[in-house]
Amino acid sequence: MNYQTQTIQQMKNNLKSLNPMELQELDEIITPRAAELLSKAFGYGIYELLAPLTEDDEDLEPFEEANRDMDFYKEKHIGSQASSGSEEALRKMMRDPRYWRERDPEMIEKVTQGFGRLYPHK
Repeated sequence: MNYQTQTIQQMKNNLKSLNPMELQELDEIITPRAAELLSKAFGYGIYELLAPLTEDDEDLEPFEEANRDMDFYKEKHIGSQASSGSEEALRKMMRDPRYWRERDPEMIEKVTQGFGRLYPHK
């Protein structure tokens, strides 16, 4: 288990130790924007911890952007989307602004390789 995984596991354990009132207070503090910034700063593991604290919030648009960013993070660092090989996952990657607007070479290459694996003879 690497250091980041250990840290995330410790944080999960610490969250479980909060009493209901403390957990409610934390839920009120963690806005979608705060979750987005913390996820960008500390990575995907933080996103997994914070997502349940934003589920009932009204303004989810910033957190949905963070979710898209975390999908990219997982794809790049963990390989979850690209390795799944599904066309749906590849099309989701194509909807990411890094693919269609910014023309990120790494993202374009991942999509190209993914479609090459799905349709090798075309």
